[in-house]
Amino acid sequence: MIHFLTNDKKYSEKNHTFWRRLSADQTPSGSIKMDLLKESGHRSGGYGFFFREGKVNGSECMLTVLVQTGGMYAIGKVVDGKYEEITAWKIGNTLRQGIGMWNTVEVSWDDEEYVLFLNGVEIDRFRDMYEPRCSGNGSGAAAVVTRQEQFPNNPVYVRYRKYENYEIP
Repeated sequence: MIHFLTNDKKYSEKNHTFWRRLSADQTPSGSIKMDLLKESGHRSGGYGFFFREGKVNGSECMLTVLVQTGGMYAIGKVVDGKYEEITAWKIGNTLRQGIGMWNTVEVSWDDEEYVLFLNGVEIDRFRDMYEPRCSGNGSGAAAVVTRQEQFPNNPVYVRYRKYENYEIP
């Protein structure tokens, strides 16, 4: 279980994204799956994971999937710290909405295409179309702290449970 928790006002002055790398070898099988739960924080702050992280032609590259407690998801790519949208925020019909609701998010891939599952249902397919194409084996957890946070009374608290070999720990 991974925990992210903050109520430090310096992070609510502008949006901040926090990344916690799990390991360089977390996603060699072509899939990643996590249970995600936001215990508290503003509903607009996304949380999720990154994958295919590593250096490509000298650039740090990773793909991301984020969800929100309002039932939305987004897919993105980060190259040298700059976020690029692959799929803008959109409704994920199978996401459980609200604070305190567990959601299972999974991405599987082959050489060309990625498939996103939300709570076991295929929701989206996407491709990493532009260079550098992310191809590393690193992965980890992500949490966004927004300007709308109400610190210190309402901290951002997110829990993550990563599946290893698709067996529930």
